[in-house]
Formats: sequence, C-alpha cells, structure tokens
Amino acid sequence: MKTNKKIYKDNQYTLSIDPGLNNVGWALFDEENKKMVEMGVRKFEPAKEAKISRLKRSARRNNGRKKWRKQQLKQAFIDFNLISEEEFKNSQFYEFHPEQYKVAGVKNLMDLRCYALQNKVTYQELFQCIYNILKYRGNFLRDDIDFENGESLTEELLIQEITNFMIKSLQLDIDNLDKLKESISTMCNQNIDLKEIPYAEISDDKVSQKSIENVFKALKDQKFNPFMIEDDPILIDEEEGKSIIPEAKTKTIYMKSVQKCGDLSNRFEQLLNITDSYRLYKVLNGEKYICTAYKKKLDRVADYYSFKDSPEGCSKYSDIESAKIEEEITYITNNMNATKGKPEKYGYTRKNPRGPIHVIHNVLNRYPNGLLVKEAVDILRTQQNYYGKEVVSDEFIDVIRYILKARIPYYIGPLSETAKNQWCTKTGKFKYSYSYTIEHMDGVDEESSIKDWKDRMRGHCTYLPEAFALPKGSFVAETLLILNELNVLTAIDKNNNTYYLTTNDKIKVFDYLFLDENHYGDVKYKEICDLLDLEYFGPKNHKSQVKTFKQNYTLYKSITSICTTLKLHSIIDLFSTKFQENQLKTIEEIVLNLNLYDEKKHKYQALTKMGISDENSKKLSALNSKKFYGLSEKFVLKTPLNKDGRSLLEILFEDIQPGYTNEMMTAITNACDMNGNPISFIANKYEAAFKELEKNGELELNFNSLLEVMNKTGNGFQIPASRPVLRSINQMMKVIQAVYTYYGVPKRIVLEIPRDMSGKNTNHEMPAKHYKTMEALHQDIMKQCKDKDHPRKTCIDQKWNDLKDFEVNSKNRVKLELYLRQNGMDMITGEKISLNELENYEIDHILPRGFGDDSMDDKILIRFAPNALKKDRTPLMWITDPTDPVINKSGKEITADQYINRVNELFDMKLISENKKRRLLLKDTEDLDRFINQNLVDTRYITREMIGILKAYNHVNGYPTKVIALKPAFTKNYSNAFDIYKNRDLGLQHHALDVAVLGITDIMLNKLFPNYESGRISTSFAKHHQMLADVGNDKKLRDSTKYIIRKMYEKVFGDSPLDYGSLVYTCKNTMPLYSQKSNRNWKGEKFPASRRVPYQKYDIKNGNIVGVYDDKSEENIGKQNSEVLRLFEINNKNHAFDSVNCVAYDIYRIPEKKNNKVIWNNKGIHIPKCIVNEDGTIQKDKYIKLIKEYYGLGDSLIDENGDLVMAYFKIRLYKNDLVGNTEKHEIKDLILGSIADGRIELNKIDCFEYQKIAQKKASLIKMVIDNQGSSKYDIHNYKEYQEYECKEEILRDMIFDNMTIENKQFASLLYDKISNNKKLDWANINKICWILAYYQQFINEITGKKEFNTGRGIGTLKKDENINYFKLKTSPLGVRFNTEKNQWTGPVGYENAFKIIKKEAFTWKITV
Repeated sequence: MKTNKKIYKDNQYTLSIDPGLNNVGWALFDEENKKMVEMGVRKFEPAKEAKISRLKRSARRNNGRKKWRKQQLKQAFIDFNLISEEEFKNSQFYEFHPEQYKVAGVKNLMDLRCYALQNKVTYQELFQCIYNILKYRGNFLRDDIDFENGESLTEELLIQEITNFMIKSLQLDIDNLDKLKESISTMCNQNIDLKEIPYAEISDDKVSQKSIENVFKALKDQKFNPFMIEDDPILIDEEEGKSIIPEAKTKTIYMKSVQKCGDLSNRFEQLLNITDSYRLYKVLNGEKYICTAYKKKLDRVADYYSFKDSPEGCSKYSDIESAKIEEEITYITNNMNATKGKPEKYGYTRKNPRGPIHVIHNVLNRYPNGLLVKEAVDILRTQQNYYGKEVVSDEFIDVIRYILKARIPYYIGPLSETAKNQWCTKTGKFKYSYSYTIEHMDGVDEESSIKDWKDRMRGHCTYLPEAFALPKGSFVAETLLILNELNVLTAIDKNNNTYYLTTNDKIKVFDYLFLDENHYGDVKYKEICDLLDLEYFGPKNHKSQVKTFKQNYTLYKSITSICTTLKLHSIIDLFSTKFQENQLKTIEEIVLNLNLYDEKKHKYQALTKMGISDENSKKLSALNSKKFYGLSEKFVLKTPLNKDGRSLLEILFEDIQPGYTNEMMTAITNACDMNGNPISFIANKYEAAFKELEKNGELELNFNSLLEVMNKTGNGFQIPASRPVLRSINQMMKVIQAVYTYYGVPKRIVLEIPRDMSGKNTNHEMPAKHYKTMEALHQDIMKQCKDKDHPRKTCIDQKWNDLKDFEVNSKNRVKLELYLRQNGMDMITGEKISLNELENYEIDHILPRGFGDDSMDDKILIRFAPNALKKDRTPLMWITDPTDPVINKSGKEITADQYINRVNELFDMKLISENKKRRLLLKDTEDLDRFINQNLVDTRYITREMIGILKAYNHVNGYPTKVIALKPAFTKNYSNAFDIYKNRDLGLQHHALDVAVLGITDIMLNKLFPNYESGRISTSFAKHHQMLADVGNDKKLRDSTKYIIRKMYEKVFGDSPLDYGSLVYTCKNTMPLYSQKSNRNWKGEKFPASRRVPYQKYDIKNGNIVGVYDDKSEENIGKQNSEVLRLFEINNKNHAFDSVNCVAYDIYRIPEKKNNKVIWNNKGIHIPKCIVNEDGTIQKDKYIKLIKEYYGLGDSLIDENGDLVMAYFKIRLYKNDLVGNTEKHEIKDLILGSIADGRIELNKIDCFEYQKIAQKKASLIKMVIDNQGSSKYDIHNYKEYQEYECKEEILRDMIFDNMTIENKQFASLLYDKISNNKKLDWANINKICWILAYYQQFINEITGKKEFNTGRGIGTLKKDENINYFKLKTSPLGVRFNTEKNQWTGPVGYENAFKIIKKEAFTWKITV
C-alpha cells in the first residue's frame, strides 16, 4: 500500500472526528483555503460487554471445578481401595437401582442417604450418596455455625438475626421488642397470614410498620417493596444487566429476583442471608439433616395420595382439614419435579409418587455446605462402624471432608496456568482440594500469590497511574470528600451577608463535629451554624430539603474505637510526617484489608499479620468496605499543585475567596508547577507510555500497543470504560494515525463524544421530574398545591380538560409544557400567563443564540415585549442591569430577589432541572463565560482521557496540534441551520456528515472567537451579535437561532451554507469514504446457542409429564442437531448445540471436466471455530475431514496422500471483509452465513451521498403536493401542514409507481412498514418521504438497474468460470465508488491506496 512518506508536513488542517460504539465518522478540512479535503466513516462490530464474557468465563470455570471435584472424589475412593478404577469405567456404575431396596422403602437417592445414616450400604452405594451430596453441596454463607459439632440454626438464633437486621440495619423504631420476637416465632412455626401480625403493637411508627411487613414478605417468598428496605435501592440483574427495580415506588419484587443481582448493598446482602436462614429453618423443621427433612415431606405427600385415592384405608389424614392438606401439597409440588429419565422406571406413579425429586438436589445451593458435610461425615462414620477403621479410615473421611468443602480462595484465583488473569504461584501439584494441597503437599506459594493478588485488585490513581488508589473507607479520601463538600456549600452570617469559611473554621468543623467520637450519625448543617455562629449554612437553594452532609467518615470512628492509639487529636495531625508514617499508615492498611477480603476469617488473618491483637482483629473483621476511589494518597497529600507547592488537601483547607470555588476539580484543572506552568496529569500518564514505545521504535497512535506497554510498566490502563468504548477509541486512533500518514499532522483535532460513550451521568445534577403525559404534569402541580404540609401556590386555575386542546398544535404543545413548568407565570415578570393570549407569548432561549441548545433546559416562555428587550442577555443579567430595569404590565420594577425566589420555587417543585436553574441564575458575564464554556466544551471523564491520549502522543512527537471536544447537543443547532436531516436508519453517511458539521462549527467558532475553548467568549459574542442585529428588519428572523448561525457562517466563509457550491453543499454532495474492520476472532463463543438436554419434568400432583425434551438417548440427540456438529462429536449425551460459529470462509477454484472441457468452479469451505486451536492454528485433520465428509470434495481437494491440494486455494475471507467478484463492480460486506447449508451472506454497503437522497425526497414531497391538487401549499409553511392529511393512495403510488420497484410484494411490505397505521399528517409524510428516498437510493445505487434488490444476497458461490472472487484491503480511511470513472478509489490524492486480492497463499493459521 503506497502512502505519503512526507507525512508530518505543516498545514492548516482541522480534523473532526466522532467515535461511536460501532463506527467512527471523520472529516478533514483545509481551514486556510476553506475546503473539505476528505470525509469518511469506518464501521466495526461493537465489542461485547466485559460482564458477558466474565459471566461465561465464570460459568466455564465453575463447571470445570465441579468436574475436578467429582474426579477427586473418584480418586479418593480409588486411593483408599474402596472402588477400583475398572469399576468406574462401567457407565452403569453411577446409576441408582431402587429395586434393591423394596423392603427398606428406598425409592430414590434421598431415601438411600437416609438409609445409609443408619444401615450398612455397599461401596458403590456409599459413593452414590457422597457423589449426590457433592453435586449440590450448598453455599458457604453460614460458616459461623459449626454443624459438624452439633451446632444448628436454632429458633433463638434466627429471631436474633431478624431483629438485629430490623433494629441495627434498617434502624426501625421498635416499641415492643417482645411482641416483634413473638411474631417472628409465630411465623417460623406456623403458616400464619401476615395480615394477622399486630404491626401496630410492635411499633407506633407507620413507616416502621410497613418496613417490618415487607421484611416478613421477603422471608416468606412473597412480593415485597424494595423501597421499604432502602430509600434508593440499586439492584442490577447480573445476567440481564438491567435494574429489577420497578418504576413506581409502590410496585414490588420477589427475593428470587434479588438473588440474581450482583454487588448488593449491605442491607440487601443481609436480607438475602436472613431469608436463606429462614428458609433453611422451615425446611429442617427440627430435623438434623436435609435428607431426613425432605424424606419426611415426601412421606407426607405419599400418605396424602393414599388417603385421597382410598380414604377408608388411611386414617392418618382423616382429622386434617383438606384445605390445609391442599395448601401443603401445592407448596411441595411447586418446588419438586421428577428428574432423570422416565419416572415409571423408578416406580414413580400417581399412587406411589416418591420418585426422584428435583428439589432434593439443592439446585439453587440454598443450604449451608456445613450441614451437607455433616450428613456426609455421619454417613461415613456409620459405614466405618460396619466396615471398620481399616477400610473406612479417619484419613479417608478427612479427605472426603476436604473435597466437599473444597474452595479456591478468591485471593489465589484461577489455578490453570493458561487461565486469563492468572496470578497464583504454584510450587507443586494439586490433589483433593486447595486446603489439602496447602496443608499436606505445599503446592502453592501463598504469600507470593496474595501479594500479587493485592496489587492486581487495587485500583490505580487517575492522575498518578504508578500509585495505588485509596480504598473506600480511607481516612485520607473521606477527609478530601468532606472538605470538598464543605467548600461548595453556602454560608450566611448573622447580618445576612455571604460568609467565606477560613482555614480555622474548617479545622473547627472537623475537630468538633466530624472527628468527635461522641458525635453519631450524619453532620447536620444546623450544627455548623451553631459552631460557627452563622445564620445559614447549606445549599444555595435555602429551601432545599437536604439538611445534612452527604459525606462522612464510614470506618475511622469504628477503627479508632477499637484501636484507640490510632486516634487523631486534631485534623492538623494529618499533615504531620510522624502521624502519616505511623497511625495513618496503620489506618489505611486496615481499611485496605477490610476492602480486599470478603470473609471474616480472611480479614482476621490479614489483620493479625499486621500485629493487631486477636481480640481487636476479631472486632475489626466485622467491618466492611468495597471498591476504590480514583485518587491515591500520594496525589492527595504529597503532590504539589500550585506555585506554593501545596497539595490538593492543603489547597482545599485554604480560606475560601469570593468569586472562586475552592473545590477539588477546580484545583486539579488549575494545577501548575512552581514556575506557574500548567500541569496536565492525564496527558502525563500517557506520555510515559508513548516514550517507552518511542524507545522501542514503535511510536505510533496504536491503542493496543499503548495498553500493552502500560500494563508492562505496572500502571494499568486508567480509562474506566466498557469494552465497546475501548474498541471505539482503538478504531478512532487508527483513523487519526491514517490521517497523519496521508495528509500530515492537523493544526486542530476536534472531537464529539456521543452520550452512550460516557456511561452513567456523572454530573450528579438533579433532573426535572419526568412525566409520561402533560396531564400527569398538570395533576402533579395540582397535587402539590393541595399538600397539607407544604402547599404550593400556582397561577394555573384551569382543569386539564380546558388545556388538552393545546396539545394538538406542535408549537403550542411546547408552549403548554413551558406554561405548566413555569407554574402558569411569565418566567421573567412573574405575571400570570393568559392562555387565551398565547399568541402574544414567545419561546425564548436563556443562553445567547448560537451557544445554547434546543432542549427544554434552554427555553422559557415570555411576552413578546420583554423578549425584544431582553436581547442576548440571560434573564438575571437583564433584571440586575440598573440602566435597563424590567417593568411588568402594572408598571412595577421586577427585583432580582423576586425572580430568584420564583426560580427556586420551580426547582423545589421539580418542574425545572438543576441545569436549567443554573442557566436561569447566571448573573454576570463571568458566570456566563464559565457556563457557556462548560456547555460548549465537553469535559466528561471519558472525553478528558481521550484528549489526554492525543495530547500526550502529539507532545512526545513535538506536534503543535490542539485537541478539543464539543458537546453533541451544541452541534445539533448547526445541523438544523444547515438544513441537514438526521435519521440513524437512513444509511451510514450521516456519521460522516455529522462530523463534517462538527468541523465547520469549530472553524466558525475559532474564527469568530479565537481560543473559544478556553472561555471568555461572551464579550466577543456581544459585539458579533450587535453586527448581526444591524442586518435585516424582520424581528422573528433576526432572533431565530438558524438565522444567527447562517450569518456567522457567511461571515467566515463568504457565502450561505445553503448555496450551491458552498462548503456545506460540498459535504452534502460527497459520498463518504468507507472502511470496516474485519472480524478475525477465532476465540470466544464457538456455538451461538447451547442447550443441555433436559430431563423430563413430572407433576407429582396430577401425574403428568410436563417436560419438553426427551431423555438422553442418542436417537433423540441426533434428530435435533446438525450434521457438522455430529461429525466432530460435539453433541453427546451431556449437551447438544443447535449450530456452530465460524471464523472464516475459504474459496477454492476447482477444475471439473465437462464435455471434454475443463471448467473451473468456485467452491467455499466454512471454518468452524471449534476446529481452531487457542493459538489460531486450524486443526488439519478436522479441516480435511470437513472437506471430505461434510462438503464431499475429497476427490477434488485431497490428494492420494491425504493432504490438501493447496494449488486450488484462492482466498480466505473473514467476517466483515469487503468482497466483490469480477462480474460486477459492486463491493459488499461479508457475513459468513450458515455452514449448515453452505451459503454465505453479502450485505450492500449502506453509505451514499446525502444530497441524492435529499433531492429524491424533495421530488416525493412535490409529488404529494401535486397529487393533492393544492398548489397553494408551501412546503416550508409548516403551520398549514400541521392540519394537512394525505390520502393513502398517494403514498401507495409513491412506492409502486415512482420508486420503480418491480417486486410488488416487497413494495407492499415497505408500505406497511412506513405507514404503520399512523395518521398521515405533514410531519409523518415528511419522515416517510425521507425513508422512501433512502430506499430508492439503496435499491438502485451503483448498478443503476431498476430491479428489485434488497441489498442482501444469500446464496452459494457463482460457478461461472469467468467469475473470480476477490477481497478489498483498504486503509482505515477507506474507499468510495467513483461513478464517473466506474471504479473504486481511495482518499483524495491517494486514489490507489487500496489493494485487490484475488489470490493468496494458503495457511494453517488464522492471521490477524
């Protein structure tokens, strides 16, 4: 591939780029010559979320460990000479034979386990008992109960756990503790209706009563309200990846849904534990073993059926109410299903229902492992009594105990040396279990493994990646967070003047409140007022409902109450070197160990190793901490951030100054060295990695190389982003590097990061309350006005029926919503808005035009007259302007206090968002500058990281490129002004066009407001707007955002963006370059869907088989699976897969004699992932077997020696390769298709010229008007078209006649899709015309043939010997089809920068 060797020439280029989750749009502009150099889009498959791979990897690992434990159990029986290896080879050995136990009443394995507790069994039956227990060996949640030594889950212990949860965790007001315990006892021992519990006697508090009731519901597997457990519960289903919390706070969930959630809060973790304990208590019902408890229940079921079928022959149930019996039977049958084969085989009939019962296998692992180990050990002790200690020895019993309790500690991790993220240091072989190996074989260097684990688990500092991050609960980190919150709150002195906290004030707050050992709970704002003699302290909004600090110390007081020598005398001690090296070091190490270890015993071991006493270690191990902050102790305490050499914590302790917010991010953003030079910490961490690459001669913008070198240096990669986001960054870097290579280093790079790239909203701003309908909004306002405790005032006096007609008109609909969200008042004057005079009110923007957005957060409803006077000031800037007072209709001046109170009231009613409130309260140019800069320049974390990478790369190379990022919402206004219609479903070209708008926007802003990204643009904007105001007399046009932006464009480029030949027109009229990343991943999911062949399910109440699939017979497995899976013996008795994933498709040209003539045919071979080794090598024997036995091409492609005839091989295609053939010029995207029918799938490249679609859409609109016969309609007059309806036959004509689609069936489907039975008003017609125009372009592009072609062809390879298949290899910038030259070309100036591959050498390796 030829490229420009002089790659780093100086230029005035601007590169705009927009990385998405499955594509990267880019555009390059020559700012000096006002030209678009090139634009394009790169497509790629989005990466799978890490959690998907993690869950599958975890499942594979668990299955592997289960198999290993079973193998160790077999080995133990062999090692101790109880069963021979030969016996285990017999497949019948594992099967249970109930006919041997007819006398003893043994019908299933549960009966056998009960029988073995008292009676002698054979070695085979002993193995079956232990094997059955091992398969479902329970959980380890109740390790605190020593079941083996006689301890049990008593009623007293259960009651204590439940009451502790309610009182200590939920902090409920319990007035009668004895009544609560009595109610719990009743619930444990009787099937009581929860409505019968006397909640009012337990507590006088209504909320506590509800919470108690919901805890009881959770315990009894009934639906409960999660909001009664936690105010703001976060419950995310691990597999689904979404919240299980219902939208309404009155809705309920089941505990079984909570069990599927990961990363539970302490409260829900405790609730889950006591629920398991309650369930266990109910199951055991006084029994010592699980098996005896369930045998008892099964006996009752059998007795019940005997009574039901022959009541005269059974008196056992004659005195029990049938309703109670039915209730018990329903409960049992809901939890028990027959398993393992045909139930009749085991005597499982209606009259004798005690066959294999699913629930006894403990499939949910609900029961404690210790209880099951006790059962196994007692069975073994019984057999020891019969066989003697020389046969069933104590050592053998110990080994079985080791196997049943086998666990690999999380701090040791995966044992396989090939496992991902393996860190265990092995010193020998493993046998029986990890504990057995450690105690008897010394197979692991535990100390070294734990050290490596700690280093891996600890996060790294965002700004100093070589330093470890502080754990949650860290004293240093929590001091920083408290101080940060303290600094951003508002203080008012007794004279009602703003008060600025001093260093001494802050020290007093810490010493007398936060560090006071006698102060319990959160610190209240009122306590600050009392301490510092203030009138008010708290949020800027004085009416806020928040009364306490969000931040507090979570572990410090608990730790120092146990280890009293660690206490601080004053917060000043924190800056003492002696304290830092002694007490602080110990505190932080304690918190770290509490964070890293999950279980108490492991915490205890780690703490005692620190030298802490046994007693204190036990107390400390009860404390919990999870996760890490993003900052290190080194960064917070020891890194200079200003000219005075002060650290972040020292800066935050400084006196607060007027006009300056002394908070954490401000200090980091303004960081400088002792000479005043700015410090970019984010760029610095990447610079080290790029310099390392430079040493190795590998310096280029390569994400994988960057990641690899950072991992090698121990820094780790510091972007907390998902895999899809990281892949997008990688592809973005490839595009930027290609631009550097072909066109040189641009002067500016401007990014636009989509919202879905940044994950959760991290600005912590309060949104406006969302309502599904405006009627709901109206109802909520009326409800707030009638509230008894806090009644609100409103100017809205109409009922909803009087307002709903305003929803019909789209523009009035926006006015109506603003009317409601402004509580019926003019936003500036506060006067009541008359809806009868709505035409006298105008929607205005809060921010200066061209710098706001089109969201409701930037719109207000005000009268025309004030709108004209407001000009481009914010409302508060106008109100506080002494030279231009705001006067209402009564002639009274509007004061700032009146306006501010009105804004705060709307915010308190949740009618406006915090973002809108901030806009409305911008009071001067400095505030406006700061906010516009924040609104304009994207400062999200992910954006800062991406900018940091690019800045670091440019700095190491000495490139003077500026890198900035604009917010997506901002550029949307410019797209509207340029008349660019955006619909994500109408081709990929919109990605390139969006980013072209981004580039043009940056050029405009940078010309008009140089260095706008640095702030200070309001003054320049005011002058610029004055110039625009002098042009034109139409007030509406002059005030429109579109007009402002178009005039800005004219000033920069000298023409209108809508003119033919303008820069905008050029972008619209250009087909973007197109490239895509091929998928050569041979790892990962080998089979798209798997299904373990299920057992029959049997309803023991009704005697019906309810299973879907048959039993494990070869015959049935063969029927439901494809040939290729059976060919490689993938499907067997244990599992069956429906299909197979492939990694590549090999094309061969094979000669065939026909009529004494040799004809060359194209043949294709799919390569399944299951025949590719981990290193990417194709298994030769299986590949040849596939050719011979599946494709039947052995005679053609395999020689007499059994080797592949490689001479016939042409090319290997991978998923998403660009593929074509010599018959047509069209290039398509390869989807590998199905190996089952030997077909491939080719998709048309969905990227076109925007202008062609727009022109076609315009002609369709014209056709609508012409067909309607109403030439009076102006397509720009939306007001007329709002009531306009189109006849359906016009739409049908547009599809059948105008679109030249010969396939009427497809045309009918298209009609059904786009009409969708909606009212065909103007807005819908406009959208439909865009869709039709796109389909017209999609169907007829390139070939120009007016024939039906969906763009997706599925079929076999063409056999015509004149047709050759080839693949197109491009740079990341891509190629486009040149219709004038009728050929594919590369980027401008490098038209031949691609390669057509028709023939390549065969390789047994999947190449990357």
